[in-house]
Amino acid sequence: MRLLCFLILISIFSACNEEAVDSSSGSSIDFSKNIPSCYEAKAENPVLQSDDLFSGSTWNDPSVLFDNGEYVMFASSDLSFDGNIKVYRLTSSDGISWTRNPSVAVLEKGVGVAWDNKSVETPSVVKFNGVYHMFYTGYQVNTPTDFKIGHATSSDGITWTKNSSNPIVASVGGTAVADDFDQFITAEPGAVVFNNKLYVYFAAQGFITTADGGVVVNDQLLTIGLVTSSDGETFSSPQRVLDPNQTIFPRSNYKGYSTPAAIVLNGRIHLYLDVMEVIGSDVQVKLYHASSDDGVSSWTSDTESIFDRSDFVWTSSEIRAPSVLLRNGVIKMWFAGNSGLTLGIGLAECNLN
Repeated sequence: MRLLCFLILISIFSACNEEAVDSSSGSSIDFSKNIPSCYEAKAENPVLQSDDLFSGSTWNDPSVLFDNGEYVMFASSDLSFDGNIKVYRLTSSDGISWTRNPSVAVLEKGVGVAWDNKSVETPSVVKFNGVYHMFYTGYQVNTPTDFKIGHATSSDGITWTKNSSNPIVASVGGTAVADDFDQFITAEPGAVVFNNKLYVYFAAQGFITTADGGVVVNDQLLTIGLVTSSDGETFSSPQRVLDPNQTIFPRSNYKGYSTPAAIVLNGRIHLYLDVMEVIGSDVQVKLYHASSDDGVSSWTSDTESIFDRSDFVWTSSEIRAPSVLLRNGVIKMWFAGNSGLTLGIGLAECNLN
């Protein structure tokens, strides 16, 4: 997530088909192995870092698919922190070495008075009914209360058409209203195809009186919201679906969850996200995981994080923005981070075979 990171500094899945079935592997997958300790970071990390692929690059916000025999990453970058963030398409044969394909950005800010005329970022791309769908964050002013979620479609993943109904999710601001969970921030979409629908999760901030489990909060909290679509054109009203685990991440220390990524494993929705800690300012400090049978309720949360920012030198400032897919019985998780003003994208794997 570049969003809050840059305030401090200045899907997501796909197999060969559109449901989350790893047709490339056999029947030996053991989904019970999907626990935090299973994830091992690659020695090559970060697989992308500042100045890679072009001078002045600031790679962030990966969204990775396996499509037509190769890994395809949509990631954001500006030019030496000039604030004009764009979305690029990268390709790789191994998920480690990447090439710009094409060489120019595939999604850019809007023109004139458009709602996204400052930047576009945090892309999440899935394929649904033969069409590529990108969900992204856009804004006119680089402040969280101006963040909105847009939608674009493409027949080839390269040429994109923005939805004329954009933004599809937006906050309303104003005086705090109790339990209006998406009143102040709506950003960082994470899309997945589930039960023949598009499920688009996103980070939302509002004033929450009581979090999941009956824990009294009475403060602004980052929770996870959801909109769905059966046709890829019209979307449901936003609903709050996942609160930060107050036993592990109490509001006294943590703002909540952000930058969700979703994948379907063994018929369940699995959300990978980062955790925001309040350390003077809001800082993304951990990668975390929860799952649900219906993707809406009764979430099962891990008892510990997958990674902490202190686990790697290159994520010493922040760790964020996971993107996951299942390939050959291995969950591959790309994630972003930074050490000071040096940004990077890394890869970790969990072998379920």
